[in-house]
Order: sequence, then C-alpha cells, then structure tokens
Amino acid sequence: MLLHSAISGAGAGARMCMANQWSFGRPENESENAAMARALAQSFGFEEERARRWMQSAGEDTHRVLRRGGRVAATLVLVDMGQFFGGHRVPMGGIAGVAVPPEERGAGAALNLMIACLRELRERGVPISTLYPATQTLYRRAGYEQAGSWFEITVPTAAIHVREKELEIRPATREDQSILRDLYLRRTVHCDGMLDRGTYIWDRVWEFRGEKTLGFIVHRNGQAEGHVFYLQRRPAVWGRFDLQCTDLVATTPAAARRILSFLADHRSMAQNAIWFGGPTEPILAHLPERTFEVKLNFYWMIRIVDVAGALSARGYPARMKETIRFEITDDVLPENSGRYVLRIEGGRGVVERDSASGGGAGRLRMDVRALASLFSGFRSPAELILAGQMTTDDPQMAQAAGWAFASVGGGPAMCDMF
Repeated sequence: MLLHSAISGAGAGARMCMANQWSFGRPENESENAAMARALAQSFGFEEERARRWMQSAGEDTHRVLRRGGRVAATLVLVDMGQFFGGHRVPMGGIAGVAVPPEERGAGAALNLMIACLRELRERGVPISTLYPATQTLYRRAGYEQAGSWFEITVPTAAIHVREKELEIRPATREDQSILRDLYLRRTVHCDGMLDRGTYIWDRVWEFRGEKTLGFIVHRNGQAEGHVFYLQRRPAVWGRFDLQCTDLVATTPAAARRILSFLADHRSMAQNAIWFGGPTEPILAHLPERTFEVKLNFYWMIRIVDVAGALSARGYPARMKETIRFEITDDVLPENSGRYVLRIEGGRGVVERDSASGGGAGRLRMDVRALASLFSGFRSPAELILAGQMTTDDPQMAQAAGWAFASVGGGPAMCDMF
C-alpha cells in the first residue's frame, strides 16, 4: 500500500509529511524483519531476541511495517480476533507492538502507521479495532477512544475461607483445548468487551513470555465446569510466591468454590492469587469478607472502523424495538461521516444511511470517538452529553440509546492483555 500521506484529512493536529512517500504492508525480507525486531526492542526496553520470540508467537501474518525512503519507519502487530458486545461476536483487529525507531520519531510515522492499518481493516470488512494505549493522545488522533477496563484482582490465599471439594480437579493438557474454549465462551459470550480468542491469545494462556503455565480443569463426573492456569511468580528476594493466573474460568457456583479452595490449598507457599477481569468478578461473591483488592490497571480503547458494520454486528436487548438516528463525523476515515438510522428488533440491529431531511433534528450527533464509548457501553448518552462529546435535541432518543447500548456487570471489561 503506497501513501503520499496517509494522514491527509486527519485533523489540524496531524503532522503531514507530504514530500515523503510512505508504503505499508508486511515485512518483505529478513532485513525488514530484523528492523521490526530492533524497533520493538528499542521501544519496549527489552533485547532483540525477546522481540523476535514475540514476533514468532504472534505469527508472521500479523506483522506490519511502514516504510519511508526504503527504511522501516514504524511497526505494529495486527491480530484478527473477535470481541463480544450485546451477546454477539464483533470481528475486531487487535493492535499491539506499535513501535517507532528512535531516529524516525517526531515525523508522523506512528500516526501514518495507524491510519494505514485502519484502511486495511476497513478494506477487509473488519468493523472495529481495539488496543491498550501506551499514550492516549496518538490513538485519539487516529480515532480511538476509551471503551472498557482491565482490572487486576488480588486475593491473599490465607484469606480464602472456602473449603469445598465437591468437584474433582485434574491437570489440563493441550488435548483439552476444545473443552477449555467451550468453558471460556460459556463464561464470556454475555460479558461485554471479552475477547473471542484466537491462537495468539490462547497460546499466552499456556505459555506467558516464555514461561510455561500450570493448568487444571474442574469437573463433575468428567463434565468440565471450570479451569485455572497460573505461573508461580516469586518476588526479587527469596520468599513466598504469587499465583499469577493467565486464565480463570468458573461456569457454575460449585466450580467457583472449588477453584477458590484449590487456590487456598497453595497458602503454605503462595501469598496471593492474582488474575484479571472486570470490577464485579462473580467468583469474589463466594468470599465471606472483602479480603481482596480490585484495582484498575488500564482503560483500553476502541476505534469504529466501519460505523454501519459495527452497529449491525453487535447485539441489543432481545425485547427492544426501537429506531435510533445518528449523525457521525470522522476526520480520519471520512467515508464514515454522515447520517445513519439503526433499527433494533429481536436482539439485532439493521443499519442504513439516513436520507431524511431536517438538519440535525431528532438525531444523536457525535464524532466517531464518542461513538466508540457508546458502542461498547463504556459511557452512556447522558455521560457523553455532560462531557461535551454528544449533542441532541431529542432526550427520548438519547434515553433509548442508553438502553440499547447499556453494559451489565460493571461495564465492558477484558481479562486478556495483548
């Protein structure tokens, strides 16, 4: 993909390099792979060998580079996944490993890289993109906005006063992958923001940054009801270790109590059990006292790549029948700008371009960034209005949008970092 400037039309704050020709795509040879590894190492502060292992684990089809003058000016990892909203899977492009070599910084490479990647996703029919931002300013310029949370949950093993062993537990093996996937989907499909994991994320459950995990399945007469995977992470000085969970899933109350009992059984040497998820993690309801800590680690961001595609892919309340009209502006992907009508019935939405006249009357007016926060259920219409990110002259339509996009269980959240 050749670009004289990928960021033309990206707003007054975008740095344009009109005299330079950019090109975007997968690395074409070993020299570009090496340049990508160097950029990752220099940007994230680790050795090139670790960067190459990361690239290998993600798969060569995920590698992207932006070139300028024949040199690699920026890199990223693009992982095809899905994300659940309203009980339905929305195809999603996950962005990781955004890196710019020190000598290329300050010339607009990162923004050009992101917008070229968004163009690719739109051409492929992927309606949303999600990332964990190292800096929000860059990604907001590319059209991303806060859309969900990633919480760290810490439970001291000595404070788990649950001793229930009704269910059995056995080690997990790679042959159990289909069982594990089924358990995970049963737990997450109705949790807004959770990933429909691909191979890259599942591999990180089994082996995280070169460390193999220990995995166990909780079952009743051979029927799986939950699982837990963890690393034994010891602090810098010798002493007790923490159980750093790479996955923890309970699909029944009995499985939740059995997993808690299993974690408590490690208390002679393990100080804490740590995992990630939302602020209202159901397994914590089985603890008699608030002997745990739930700490916000990150707000992740979403980019609506295709407005109509995103609104029609997610789910809505099953008994809702409503029509909501939008007027959207997008200064990066101008083809998204315009008026839309969303008709909701039977838990699904049908989206069309809105040809009705009448100025902006009877519509929810916002830019594509605010739409991302609304789409995920992270912010309500009332909150967006208070933030100055949405306007309307139809309070009833704003209320209907609040019902349509409302997220349950503490708001959209993820248990995976990528």
